[in-house]
Amino acid sequence: MPSVIRREQALGGEVPADNTYQHLQALNVAAWTDSSAQASVLGASTQSEQAWASAPGDVISDLMAHNFGRSQPRDFVNQWRDLGGALLSHLATLTSTPPQYRQTFLANVDPRLPLDDQYSSVRLGAATAHFQVKTRSGQTVDLQIAVNKSGGGIPGVQVAVSSSGALSDAERKALAALAGGLDEALAGLGRSDAPEMNLSGLMNYDRSVFSSLSLDIETPAAQKTALYDSFSLRLGVDKNTLAYKGPLGEMQMRLDAAPLLRGSVTQRQAAIAQYLQQIDAAASRSHADETLVNMFKSGFEQMLGIAESQAGKGVAGIADAMALLGYGLTDQIQPLLTGLPDFEASFSGKFTRNNARGVLSEEGEVSYAISQQTKMQIHRREKDASIVQTRHERLDASYARARNGAMLDLKSGNYDRHTIRDDSTITTLIEALDGAVDSAEERTDKKTAACP
Repeated sequence: MPSVIRREQALGGEVPADNTYQHLQALNVAAWTDSSAQASVLGASTQSEQAWASAPGDVISDLMAHNFGRSQPRDFVNQWRDLGGALLSHLATLTSTPPQYRQTFLANVDPRLPLDDQYSSVRLGAATAHFQVKTRSGQTVDLQIAVNKSGGGIPGVQVAVSSSGALSDAERKALAALAGGLDEALAGLGRSDAPEMNLSGLMNYDRSVFSSLSLDIETPAAQKTALYDSFSLRLGVDKNTLAYKGPLGEMQMRLDAAPLLRGSVTQRQAAIAQYLQQIDAAASRSHADETLVNMFKSGFEQMLGIAESQAGKGVAGIADAMALLGYGLTDQIQPLLTGLPDFEASFSGKFTRNNARGVLSEEGEVSYAISQQTKMQIHRREKDASIVQTRHERLDASYARARNGAMLDLKSGNYDRHTIRDDSTITTLIEALDGAVDSAEERTDKKTAACP
């Protein structure tokens, strides 16, 4: 069993309720109270020494040590397990001003280096998760997790959660309600086999209490257990964005946070289903990587499926403009549109496929983009309006596939190369005069090119 070294509180006394210290004495050999640990290090033993920046023993410290000690699998779904939710829940219970909690765990102390330097080095080369939420009262809640298993820094775990000021009862309650959503998001993104976008628990945050929310994850090259280099989620008043970059490729999404156009749930679900069918068709045609496409579809569906009652409260948008026209005209116009907020979404990446014998038989690359844009102009009389909704889709792909299911060898020439260029635009034009729809038409422009 490894020895455990902990810093003692310089002023003595019990561990504070929030497990933080105003004064900590530097740890050196003379200050160690664990004689076996001291002898081990002085004797240059191979036995590992562990250290804590603050006295351990609480739920969060136990999670840090337990998760880090997991040997299989070594993916971040296990390293982050329950930590984010525990930190949020703990902060929601604190009454100190400002509330905060910090802890650092060193898995293998190097006796040749100052302990403070080792604590600060845990983040070097570590995989990090940074969660932040801002309240409508002006406070900022900041949460950070760093796990270093094999990076350039010191092996260990570092966590911190704090608020810039005191939180109200409603804010603490809303914060605790996000705990499960944060754990679900980290668990999905931490998978090493096929990352999942489990974001609904974050997307449905209480917008009457919080004005914005963000989650950023960075995984250095040294951490080989993740299928991404970076992930970013931004949910706010004006827009919502999502970004991913990793070995599978890249994806970007931007969603307007303006109020949704008034329409039925059935209409919106049908529009989302239609977009997903288009993505499936493009993926099949281009032979895009299945894992990347599934991640894109999942994130895309969740971004578009944010509950209408939660989306963009207090934001001026098309719905506000349409309210000037009266509900009667709005009811006529709504069925002619998708009922979804405007968006831009894209993914790109390289891909490979093996034949039945497990030998490389195909490789290629793909770039796909889909978007919706709605423009509205109200004329001098409030009962007149022009509306244009444009839906655009573009696919560029190229792949080489070996003939007869053989191994792909680009030097031999025994393969076929396929190139795809698809471009589609659907435009809906609506004219309203004197409080009624005067004309409505849909124009489609499609261009398709494939070789061979």
